Amino acid sequence: MYQLHIDAKDHAGNHLDYHCVFTINQKGSTFTLLNQLVSQKYLTQKEKLRIQIDNLDIVNIVGFRINGKVKPYTFQNGILETIEPLSQGLQVIQLTTIDNAQNYNEMKPISIVCDDTLPSAQVLINQQQEVDYCWNQATIDITTQADDEMSAIYINKEKIAIKDKQKVQITLDQAGIYQIEVHLKDALGHTNILPVKTFQIISVYDILGKIFTVLGIIMILCMMMYFSKYFIETNHKQ
Repeated sequence: MYQLHIDAKDHAGNHLDYHCVFTINQKGSTFTLLNQLVSQKYLTQKEKLRIQIDNLDIVNIVGFRINGKVKPYTFQNGILETIEPLSQGLQVIQLTTIDNAQNYNEMKPISIVCDDTLPSAQVLINQQQEVDYCWNQATIDITTQADDEMSAIYINKEKIAIKDKQKVQITLDQAGIYQIEVHLKDALGHTNILPVKTFQIISVYDILGKIFTVLGIIMILCMMMYFSKYFIETNHKQ
């Protein structure tokens, strides 16, 4: 920015006192994305797009599009901000400005992937999603989505070791009640804890053992009653 001051007089005594402020602007606008991206590409939460436009002169927005469509925005203090948060998925941003020096600037298109989804996984118990009980043993299969991985697995609040963080199979064969808790994360920093799955393993052998035990007790009682009656009758005859 320059300030021009002219102070002049002629032979006739005329006096000129002139002040002028002007700029020399050959660069036009520069653009800065204010949103914080992960890996220079991903936006991990829903938020409005914010672009700072720096220019020595007054700037006018000629065109602003997202994925080829005109989107509403505000432009204050050199910052363009969308009215609504960016949508999920790939967003291609195009912006064109013009200033008072007639510099016409077209921003290099910016590609942003908006991904605020939590990591997820499928948990199957004996190939079923919902199970209340299993006979003798349970096979647990846990599989994550392509870009997600397991950070931890807890069985009855005890953390178990896992080698493959995207696909795990666990076999349980002890009777009892079990709770499975799966912790997940993704490359963008999202974390998620799946709802706890609770089920029971019932041992057929334990049930049969209990049945035979009860039957044995009943047989012993019956034999005792029989011999007791026999001895009573024998003593009575004598």
